[in-house]
Amino acid sequence: SPSSTLMLFSLKKLIIRWYADTTAWIASRASHPMIASQENFLSTTKKFTIQFH
Repeated sequence: SPSSTLMLFSLKKLIIRWYADTTAWIASRASHPMIASQENFLSTTKKFTIQFH
């Protein structure tokens, strides 16, 4: 029946969206510590540069 096909289609869309959101969330969580340490490294480098000049 058409209604079950429509339901299956919307369910598939929902799963795809959920999967994409989850993947994006995991990626942002995984890259966050790297970004933080990079900023930390840059600020430390700046401090050293200020001290030596």
